[in-house]
Amino acid sequence: MNLSKKKKCPNYSIFNLKTKRCNQCPKGFIVRNSYNRKSKKTGSKKYVHEACIKSQGLPGKTSLKYGVNNPGIGPLKKGELGKYGYHGVLDLSKDQRHSALRNAAKNLGPNRLVKKLGAIRTYLKNTSPKASAIFYQDQRWVRKIYSKQFKGKLKKSKLYKSNDNFN
Repeated sequence: MNLSKKKKCPNYSIFNLKTKRCNQCPKGFIVRNSYNRKSKKTGSKKYVHEACIKSQGLPGKTSLKYGVNNPGIGPLKKGELGKYGYHGVLDLSKDQRHSALRNAAKNLGPNRLVKKLGAIRTYLKNTSPKASAIFYQDQRWVRKIYSKQFKGKLKKSKLYKSNDNFN
């Protein structure tokens, strides 16, 4: 089908190629836009049609409610912590993660590192809760180790809770 002649559908609906009509996505599903996929093995390109996919986000947190131009916490630069050895956190030991975070804190600074870990944690909390929990532990660890470089006191920070123990 020629993409320039494709019918435009309203929000939360997709174009059905068989019936040539716009169909609404069921409740709990959102529209995944069409894209071109490149095969790693052969290098050939394939067009993937738009489809309804299950919504992984929190209910009500859609671009319709907040506007298209609101990016939320914004995009992250891919691999920025990976160059310090902090990648694949589910497979790394605590010592390996802490070593990588020390290297990252030297170059990025602990304030920026805590913010970055918090942003990654927020993005992963629904899709990968285990990884999100590790990012939270590491965020708290960085805040504790470099507490003298932060303005406020550790016990009054939002990451500190009196009933939780730092490791």
